[in-house]
Amino acid sequence: MTDSERYNYAFDPDGDDWAARLIRQVPGGASVLELGPGPGAMTRVLLDRGHAVTVVENDPDAVATLKTMGAEVLQGDLNALGWSEQLRGRQFDAVLACDVLEHLNEPEATLNALRGLAKPSARIVISMPNVAYAGLIAGLQLGQFEYAATGLLDRTHVRFFTRNSLIKALMACGWAPEHWEGYRVPIEQSEFVWHWKQLGNEQRQALVSGFVDFDVYEWMVVA
Repeated sequence: MTDSERYNYAFDPDGDDWAARLIRQVPGGASVLELGPGPGAMTRVLLDRGHAVTVVENDPDAVATLKTMGAEVLQGDLNALGWSEQLRGRQFDAVLACDVLEHLNEPEATLNALRGLAKPSARIVISMPNVAYAGLIAGLQLGQFEYAATGLLDRTHVRFFTRNSLIKALMACGWAPEHWEGYRVPIEQSEFVWHWKQLGNEQRQALVSGFVDFDVYEWMVVA
């Protein structure tokens, strides 16, 4: 499976799918800078809704697909900030960085660069895997931390965040978090189900007791 295929998915833009919830945070008529859109599942919806969309993507197959949609496409590696130099002097109403920052060696450098590309009233919409997910912690209690092709421990993830650590990173880079939503996945329906079942009942209860966000698989933050 190529990266382009892995991030190509369909969703109801007017429904309650996670991607639809993310896109709803983009104001009507906004000019949008979208980072790492893959083959453009969300890009297509934004264009259909009349947004002017500029994307930064490195995968050649995804770039070819995006160019057929009518988006402005910059082919560039987000781990190298040369892409931001190509946009010097421009500013956008909204930035989408959905399932992107966890793939970067220095996400803070990207967050800093984006400040110069955002209008004073602009918002950034971020989605980010939650490393404090109770299923992942269950695996740690069993000494398991195994990377996989997809999921929270996708082998291309190089940085991990909790809600609190993401708040600190955003504020250190000049972004003020204003809105949070959680994508909740029952642990029994996650890739960590077998780890969860291996724990004793008291261990499972300790992981969920008093921790209201134990089942948040991914966070959305609007800053």
